[in-house]
Amino acid sequence: VKDIIAEKSLRPQLIIQSTQEGDSWIILNKLEATILNKMNTIGTPLKEWDISINRGILTGFNDAFIIDTETKDRLIKEDPKSEEIIKPLLRGLDIKRYSYEFADRWIIIAKYESHLYLESQYPAIYKHLLQYEEQLKNRGQCKYSRGGKDLGQHHWLELDNNPKDDYLEKFEKPKIIWGNLTLGGKFGYDNKKTFICAPSNVLVSKCDSDILYLLAILNSTLTTYYMSQITYSRNGGYMEFKKVFVEKLPIPTTTPEQQAPIIALAQACITTKEKDKNADISSLQNQIDKLVYALYGLSAEEIEIVEGGK
Repeated sequence: VKDIIAEKSLRPQLIIQSTQEGDSWIILNKLEATILNKMNTIGTPLKEWDISINRGILTGFNDAFIIDTETKDRLIKEDPKSEEIIKPLLRGLDIKRYSYEFADRWIIIAKYESHLYLESQYPAIYKHLLQYEEQLKNRGQCKYSRGGKDLGQHHWLELDNNPKDDYLEKFEKPKIIWGNLTLGGKFGYDNKKTFICAPSNVLVSKCDSDILYLLAILNSTLTTYYMSQITYSRNGGYMEFKKVFVEKLPIPTTTPEQQAPIIALAQACITTKEKDKNADISSLQNQIDKLVYALYGLSAEEIEIVEGGK
């Protein structure tokens, strides 16, 4: 059951309403309930789109697998082949709306079963990981198996979540990225094969044309409002944008003609931020918001409620 914020208990005409899945309850006034009902009626839950959402890479011991540029350059100098499995990395705090700021972090992709060839094929990386052998062997995934037996399910030379090729390939595609904890929708876009670390998330679509449309909807003021109603709040107004909540977001299925102006505005936001990370895109965002409100058929009074939290 969702925690009820005290201020909501004072609102008039309160309505107790279940979420889409019926597994939690929220308290709304009549107008708030109308907004959510419209969205749920018009939209299709994100998880029913032709997409997949995965959390980022889990290392189990960041000091070994996450390196700075100086270390990356040294490993490549020692063995040029090292570059094949060293990838640029983003953390949740690096992800911004429509963009991100690379903070000179890199990750060693020691995927599932790479312990069989790391020493022979990537000697510089093997030597680097070897200095952390004790700490890596002490990870829970390496010490214990799911059955509680002595032998762990992960080799100490490998990343913690046993990443395989089908999972790693998602990071090579155009994708939407976001952190779990944020003040509002901060969904970034990446098409430069950047990797993301857990607990941040990555969304890819089998239909490339959907990515920018979904990105615009996710970054809209209406999405932040919807999420504020169904997710948990922390101190300071931070909200949890975990997969379990984001995948419930109802998004309208539209025609290419309806999507076109939204996609164009999303691309403009991306391009503007690429040129200047500090650029003001509020005018573009306002145009997106108006188109999103129209998709859901919100009235002026309902829009006023949504934007009251801006």
